[in-house]
Amino acid sequence: MWSKDGISEGQDGKLIKVEGWQIIDASTKEIAKATPGLPVRNQLETVGSAYRYRNINVTNYQGPTQWLAIAELAIPDNGSFPTVPEDPTLGVMKWTCERFEIGRARESDAYRKRKINSAGDTYPPELATYVRYRMTGRRYERFWNDTKDRKYGNKTNSNAMRLFTRTILPYECLCKGISPVGEFEDDPDYMLIEYAFEIATDERVSESGPTAGISGFPFDAHYVDQGSRGWISSTERGRFCRVNSDGEFVDYADDVILDGTGKPLDSAIKIVDFERVLTPSAPVANPTASQHLGGGGATAAGNVQSPFSTATIPQWLYFNYQATNFADILSLP
Repeated sequence: MWSKDGISEGQDGKLIKVEGWQIIDASTKEIAKATPGLPVRNQLETVGSAYRYRNINVTNYQGPTQWLAIAELAIPDNGSFPTVPEDPTLGVMKWTCERFEIGRARESDAYRKRKINSAGDTYPPELATYVRYRMTGRRYERFWNDTKDRKYGNKTNSNAMRLFTRTILPYECLCKGISPVGEFEDDPDYMLIEYAFEIATDERVSESGPTAGISGFPFDAHYVDQGSRGWISSTERGRFCRVNSDGEFVDYADDVILDGTGKPLDSAIKIVDFERVLTPSAPVANPTASQHLGGGGATAAGNVQSPFSTATIPQWLYFNYQATNFADILSLP
């Protein structure tokens, strides 16, 4: 390394000496700081001098293995400068929690029982309110870990996890991002990093029965299996219709609920070709079985049935976010 020095006047009017070193062949800042010959805080300039080293800053310079170290020397008022504060990166994560509510249309009750009258007609959907939590954690870290942000940002948890005393089932925690907050230098010794989560444990399927304790997949999409078109035969499609008292067939104005195979749940519903040439008949299942609504848990591939699905309201589950294991999301590299 090489060095040079200079002298200037500080804000308090006292003279400040400045020394600089260029450090080469150091792969990290920590290695550069440990370069032999660099002074440390409160070290005397020379024997008998009143000047002591006050600040020593190391920054990247002209390449990934070259560094610039700048040291200030001044005369302390009390014989030495105060001890450098404790490393802030040794501190713990500090959290804030914000409670808020969202509304979502629902056609069933809390136990997923369809709301129907004595004639079997479904009541109009009602707005249901659910509680969510916006959890924000902050702590000092050495750098902004871009790899971690790309791995977890805008994704949900695929594993069961806990934050404080909250048990969070898979897909109930959405990581909104991991990023620095506040002002920081281009090559700081540490940064204040914020972890932002949205948690929804209030939208689980039910507390009893075969789906007890299953995540409600609150950040994903649930679609009722419904439509206005189906299959007349294994080779021809048509539109669902009904036959009135005069023997005429009338198209349904709204989508009808399907059974997961492409047929209407209501066996009275018929189907007719688009040209209305054929006699209305009973619909058949979609000949492409891979397009049927399947059961099973949450997987990235295949047709997934929503845990809210019932025999009278079959529902699809589509993922709005990719999921990954959050086991080490709060770990430091």
